[in-house]
Amino acid sequence: MVGISADDLSTQQRFSESFGEGLQFPLIADSACEVMSAYGSKMPDADMSSRMTFVIDRNARIAYVNPDVDARSDAQYAALIESVSALAGS
Repeated sequence: MVGISADDLSTQQRFSESFGEGLQFPLIADSACEVMSAYGSKMPDADMSSRMTFVIDRNARIAYVNPDVDARSDAQYAALIESVSALAGS
C-alpha cells in the first residue's frame, strides 16, 4: 500500500506524524501530478486528486477502483477487503 498526493515531502511527513507512530506505509509526492493524471484522479483545474482507492494486481492491472472514497463507510472497506482477498487467493 502507498499513499500518493501532490503535497511535498515535508507536508506528507507532518501528515504521517500526526498519527502518532506515523503511517505504516510510504507516501509518494506527485507534485507534477503525473501519477494522478495517469490514473484519472486529478481534479480538473486543480493540482490535487480526488480521494480514490486503486488495487493493482501482480500484473500491474487495475483490479479494483473506488472513485469516491468515504473513510467512514463500512461497505467500502468490505468491498476493498474482498478485492484484496480475491487477489491473494489467485
